[in-house]
Formats: sequence, C-alpha cells, structure tokens
Amino acid sequence: MAKKFKERLDKALKIIASDVKLGEKFDLKFDPNYLDYGDGDFDDATTELFERSGLDPNQPFHWQFLLCIVAGAIYPDRAGRPVHWDADRENKLFRDVVRARKAIGASGKKSSIETICGDLRKMEVYAKISTATLQARFNIVLRKKRNLAKKPDAPRTLKNDLKWFAPS
Repeated sequence: MAKKFKERLDKALKIIASDVKLGEKFDLKFDPNYLDYGDGDFDDATTELFERSGLDPNQPFHWQFLLCIVAGAIYPDRAGRPVHWDADRENKLFRDVVRARKAIGASGKKSSIETICGDLRKMEVYAKISTATLQARFNIVLRKKRNLAKKPDAPRTLKNDLKWFAPS
C-alpha cells in the first residue's frame, strides 16, 4: 500500500505543479462546503481524514492543521539512514562525552548529557545525528561501561571516567 500511495501522491503533485505552471487559478476564498460538492478526486479520502481526526472541515484552520499533520506523516524529518553503532563508534562517543564532562567540570560548572550531546553535534562526525539519538545511545553505552567496570580486570581509567557520571 505504501508504495502505491507514494506513487499516487507524486503523480497528483506533479499534475498540480504542471497546472500551476500553466497559469491555473484557484479560488482564494475558503469554501466551507467544498466537500459537499462531491466532484473532487479526493473528496472521499479527505472526508475520511476529517472524520477520523475529529476535525471540522468548515473551519479553515482545521484544513491547515490537517495538511501539516499529513505532510509530516508523509515526509518525516529524517537526516538519512540510521547510524550503525559498532564498538569503535560507541567508544568514541563515550570518550567525547567524558572529555566534554571533564572540561566543563574543570571550570566548576555542571552540564547535562543532553547539553553535551547537543554540543557534540558541532563536530562533523555527529552533525547528522540528533541530540536525542546521541543522548539515547550514550545512555546505552554508559550502561555497558558500568557493567564492564564491575569486572575485576576492568581498566582503572574506565572506573575513573565513570566517576564523572555518578548519580549525585
């Protein structure tokens, strides 16, 4: 269904764009009875969207709101394909967050992991990864590092690094 939907949407948008380029004029006045005419290609689907959402097609803002919701569902904000987090990438993230936490701590300030991850996005390697994703991945890595630190042969440097993330 998704593939056919995208194809149909693309075709409809191309037709509209072509009509606009050819000088097609659209009535600029809002018509609250638009769906009552029943002569549009998408009236049934549009009516269903209004019914399912509980919005009122007689309210101009409801049309705008529904358009934004549908557009967001069709074209979600994606930075690209998902990042593959291997051990090297996780270790780099951990080291970068530790380095930032130490630098901030040395100045006598405190900073949240969210703020640090937001700052990390300034680095090219993290630029296309959202702050929320970095923070979530860091929390996973931190859990792994804490479990690793429980082992008797855990590196002393790891235990020292983890002190920067001890619950306060």
